[in-house]
Amino acid sequence: MAAWKQSELKRIKELEEENARLKKMYANLAMELDTAKYVIEKKALKPCDKRMIIVDMRKERPKDISKACRLLKLSRSSLCYTSIKDDVTVMVQLENLAKQNPVEGFWKCYYRIRNTGRLLTIRGCTGCIKRWACPCAVR
Repeated sequence: MAAWKQSELKRIKELEEENARLKKMYANLAMELDTAKYVIEKKALKPCDKRMIIVDMRKERPKDISKACRLLKLSRSSLCYTSIKDDVTVMVQLENLAKQNPVEGFWKCYYRIRNTGRLLTIRGCTGCIKRWACPCAVR
């Protein structure tokens, strides 16, 4: 090494730095490819499915969450989002109406809840019925 010139030593040092940078870049790309393979195995169309995939990945690869979000096209802020719908009160009202009037179907119960002044959509109400076993069936 003593026989080498200053310019040669400087060039070797630059090459070592570039080599370290390229190794780091390769490691990141390899990790991203591994994450992509894991994500592609499980097809997710809805955000809730994407969240489940990311939760699974969090157990195996805790550092790959941002890359998984980028691959699944899901923002990290929506990863922590929780719905604030309060379906429990609607379900309790539907169950009470179904117990009071067992002959009546879903639509009468639905309109009775609407007539009390609660803003309720058909979609939200049928979602409640699908999640919980409600006595009043949609016909």
